[in-house]
Amino acid sequence: MSKKRIKNIFYKLIRYLLNLIYLVNRDLFQKLFYRFLKSMGLKIEGPPVFISRDVNFDTADLSKIIIQENVVISINVTILIHDYSITRAMIACGEEVEDELSLVKEVEIGKNCFIGAGTIILPGTVIGDNTIIGAGSVVKGHIGSNVVAAGNPCKVISTIEEYYYKQNEKNSNYLRTGV
Repeated sequence: MSKKRIKNIFYKLIRYLLNLIYLVNRDLFQKLFYRFLKSMGLKIEGPPVFISRDVNFDTADLSKIIIQENVVISINVTILIHDYSITRAMIACGEEVEDELSLVKEVEIGKNCFIGAGTIILPGTVIGDNTIIGAGSVVKGHIGSNVVAAGNPCKVISTIEEYYYKQNEKNSNYLRTGV
């Protein structure tokens, strides 16, 4: 059995055990989960606020994923660093392919970001500081700082200040969750 295969099995086993801990103590889970992700190579540059237990990290090379401090990553987010589609295109165009070719690029999430549920972050993506990514977005390329972006493909829809003032006008009774 290859080293990579053993690492993936270990990763899945620890994730399973951490999910059991989540059922008993959410705070302990978060602390252990962050430590586990760092030990597997994920670059967490400062304490995140929350990373959901069901985030799908591309395990090909976790060191290519950089998460800055004060980040919230919601449920069912997928972060990819590789893309094997070029091999499929080569075969479709009649080329003989001996080995799988892949594009591998880093992903970076800036400080104080919120990544909405069901978002897919593609290889090479950089998300700037103080940025909100709307639920269900497919993010590729560079999303600047201090913006709200959403959609497929993900596009900037407002500044963070416009979003804040609009939300503040709508509802001044935000629920304090203590997350």
